[in-house]
This record gives sequence, structure tokens and C-alpha cells, in this order.
Amino acid sequence: MNVKDKSFKAFFMAVSVLFVCFVFCGCSETIRDKGTELTYYSWQGENPNGSSFTLSFSDNYGEFQVFPAEKGTATKLYGDCIVTNSSFAIIDRESGEVVVFEYTLLGDTMELSYEGGVITLEKLMTTESSS
Repeated sequence: MNVKDKSFKAFFMAVSVLFVCFVFCGCSETIRDKGTELTYYSWQGENPNGSSFTLSFSDNYGEFQVFPAEKGTATKLYGDCIVTNSSFAIIDRESGEVVVFEYTLLGDTMELSYEGGVITLEKLMTTESSS
């Protein structure tokens, strides 16, 4: 094997290694935990009785609203929010009451439970800009 063949093999190996590095680095995806997935989106749902719900997050705050089926005043819970992979708590700013919700993410929907009741919410939009 002459010097020209060795140089070509070395060049070919270097290009191959760089190509593999670019492929794996360019295709990496950020994996979020459930808490991040929950807070990244706004959520909306409706009960068969016609009442509707919205849930959104911003920074360390959460807001849950219930809109009655008949025209009336919405109930709003807003305050500091603590999120885990299976539940979140909102500390209401007005009353100081702590309300804890359990949740299960199911793709583009979520089952939200509170004191034995369960509602289904759907993803609406991201609440933070994509990087």
C-alpha cells in the first residue's frame, strides 16, 4: 500500500467520523419531564353539562378557570404553582387556599382530577417561545 492510498483512507475515515457526529448531534431532541410538558401548554376542556375549563401557566404561576354552562361569572384560581410529574398545586393569591390537582398526560389530552372528579383537557398552544 502506497502513501497515496493511506492518505485517502485516512481522509475517508475522518469524513465518515465527522458525518456520523453531525448526524447524531443534529437530530438530538430535548426530552421534557411531565411537569415541563404540562406547563409548556395551555389547556382547555368542557363538561357534558356545558361548563368549560381553562388551565395555563406562566413562569411559576398557574391559572385555572371554570366557566359555568349558563351565563355567569367564571371562577378563577390564580397564584404560585408547584408542579410535579403527577400533580400540581396552585396557591390562590386572594384566599391563600392551596388547591392540589392530580393529572395524567395522554398525548394531546390530559385527565385532571380534583376531589374525585375528573375532567379531560386538550392542549391549546405553547406558553413559551420555542428555542
